[in-house]
Amino acid sequence: IKVLPVAQGAPAEGFVVFQEPRVDPERVSAIGARSIVERIEALGTLPIDLTGLREDRTEVVRVDLTEWDGIVTDPIEVEVFYDLEKIEDRTLAKRPIRISPRSGTQLLPDSLDLVVRGPAARLGEIPESRIRLSLNVEPIDSPGEFSYLAEVMEGNRIRFYRQLSDGVTEEVALPDLEGAVQNLPDQVVVVDFSPKVFRIVRGGN
Repeated sequence: IKVLPVAQGAPAEGFVVFQEPRVDPERVSAIGARSIVERIEALGTLPIDLTGLREDRTEVVRVDLTEWDGIVTDPIEVEVFYDLEKIEDRTLAKRPIRISPRSGTQLLPDSLDLVVRGPAARLGEIPESRIRLSLNVEPIDSPGEFSYLAEVMEGNRIRFYRQLSDGVTEEVALPDLEGAVQNLPDQVVVVDFSPKVFRIVRGGN
């Protein structure tokens, strides 16, 4: 039967569990009445406290049988390994912005500097040459030159919203005018970027 580690608390600020904890052994044998054993899909461990953790931890912990009276496991304990990484920032300079549709449309500037945050090991895995922002400008269906402000959203997306000529910004974002940062590894997020002002030039038909 598979054993799933149960944790409580959070590592110290600036640290994160880098990957899924490893359990050794991953499976245990359950001994007891067949009618009960056959109902067990997985077993947890007793809670492992990660509060304030700043380094890797290995914990020997009992399998939690609180809900399974009359059942014992072999072995009764497992070893759980938590890999921690420090959270850091990294700047990815001059990442291109790919717009669609391209015909008759120009974006100025056509690149941006991204600040991303994540575990140090993940930051080292970033394929920088493949990182880009994909932006759909199709909702702008009128020719002209438009000034836009931009801001970070959840999910490694960047929202572009109109800036009026008198400096007053619109409250409602244009539908679907969002950019997606592509090819970032898991656990890496965009936290900032520059510049924050862009011009989109749409030609006539």
